[in-house]
Amino acid sequence: MKHSSLPSLDSSSGWTGSTIRLRNVGIGIKDVEVLAKASEHVFGLPATGDPSTFTARGCFEGIKASVRHKLGLDSLNGLKVALQGAGNVSRFVCKDLHEAGAELIVADVHPEAATYAVETFGAKADGPDEIYPKDADIFSPCAMGGALNDDTIPQLRVDIVAGVANNQVAEARHGQLLHDKVILYAPDYVINAGGMLNASGDIFVQYDVNQVMERLKGLYNARLRIFEMAQQQGWPTSEVADDLARQKITAARASRR
Repeated sequence: MKHSSLPSLDSSSGWTGSTIRLRNVGIGIKDVEVLAKASEHVFGLPATGDPSTFTARGCFEGIKASVRHKLGLDSLNGLKVALQGAGNVSRFVCKDLHEAGAELIVADVHPEAATYAVETFGAKADGPDEIYPKDADIFSPCAMGGALNDDTIPQLRVDIVAGVANNQVAEARHGQLLHDKVILYAPDYVINAGGMLNASGDIFVQYDVNQVMERLKGLYNARLRIFEMAQQQGWPTSEVADDLARQKITAARASRR
């Protein structure tokens, strides 16, 4: 299995007394290997490779599904995407978007990360606080959580919100605010599921990257289903995704009995 040669960003997790505080941001394969020594309930080990490329590809498929549903387009060529965050996963998202012909605007608290996107993908750099009101087609949160809140949502001038960050809405009610602004929101834990789908290859009898890629393709239709259900029911997409997730969890629990 061959992965992209884009550099990974390595950092360690924080330990406080007997509590392990884990963040998705900055956690690498080496960290997962350490965790696996203490618990058997860990996956995403080296055998499945760097999950970043798969997370990004799932996001890219999600952006395409969002564009198809909201704008009626099958191409990203010429569309403007404002990306908040230009870190490890976002770099791969930028790569896919650039190759698809999208115009990129990036912002990151680390200037060197934004510079990488500018030099490699022809992106335009902007300040972290100036990215929200950009006149673009898509706002892509790819940094820390809580980016969509009472202060930032009113600033958005886009048709679509679709990115890889976790916990993008600061509170559940912010999904309704996006709905009220007629902004199509791709729920975070659906659009960024690619890395987890790849990492879950650890529980297969034998890891097969082709099997993972087929599962990633299925995310496109999964997102379209959420969008269509939300449109039919008049619900925020975040509520539809949560409802579907609860149904799956309930069904899984029932099957164990």
